[in-house]
Amino acid sequence: MVLETFELHGSGAQGGQLSAKGLIRWQPAASSARSALDGVEMNLQMQASGLRITNRADRRLSVSGEVSARLEHGRMQLRGTLEADSALFILADDSTPTLGKDVVLLKASPSTGTRQRTEAMSIMGLPDVQVWLRLGPDFQLRGQGMQTRLAGEVLLVSNEASAGKPRLTGEVRTEGGRYRAYGQQLDIEQGLLRFGGPYDNPALDILALRPNLAQRVGVRVTGTAMAPGIRLYADPDMPDADKLAWLVLGRSPAAGGAESAVLQQAALALLGGNGKGLGKDRKS
Repeated sequence: MVLETFELHGSGAQGGQLSAKGLIRWQPAASSARSALDGVEMNLQMQASGLRITNRADRRLSVSGEVSARLEHGRMQLRGTLEADSALFILADDSTPTLGKDVVLLKASPSTGTRQRTEAMSIMGLPDVQVWLRLGPDFQLRGQGMQTRLAGEVLLVSNEASAGKPRLTGEVRTEGGRYRAYGQQLDIEQGLLRFGGPYDNPALDILALRPNLAQRVGVRVTGTAMAPGIRLYADPDMPDADKLAWLVLGRSPAAGGAESAVLQQAALALLGGNGKGLGKDRKS
């Protein structure tokens, strides 16, 4: 069968579309075939144009690009390159509720009424996906005190080795942006997100400085998106108390008075509050 025109439209007026064309061939399946699809061969070329992949409040993504889909011996293979037209990902704060690791979702069996673990079933098994994702001109990241635009490209992989879970490999850099720390809005001078596993937990290497000061002072963020660690930063280096004074007050510390109270409150934030990463990474 020659597929001349096939289109899928995303939801809403701005949902975009996915078009496809190609060839599908049926052959008698061998007696040793693992599934009915072993006798099906498919070779499709697909093109996305502003296709809305997800439209969640905390995760929005629309893409354009080309992907080839091949089906041989019951296995689906996807290869291609997609570019994000627009995206917004919001990182969960510490206060966001999550299910515990000991929580298992169950569903009732229609025949017996007993509950069973939910597992995804497919006659094609787990597809082999290797798609390059390029971050376009409007890829926004917010959360954990950070708001910035991202640029770069990563390789999206999902296969049997990853148990069907999406994984990303590559590096993404920040383009401008702000980072909020100690009651200050800091400019992100440099930032790098390194992906080498789960798509939502890259390693962080970010430097944010307080603007319009004679002294270069700010914070350096390391760790991962799910467990960031924050340290005070100054160039040239100085004691943490002096770094904190420059960061909070905008100048070198003075003894006594209201300034000491302000610094004391900032120090408490450094050692507690939203600072599980702060206390862990802080150097005495």
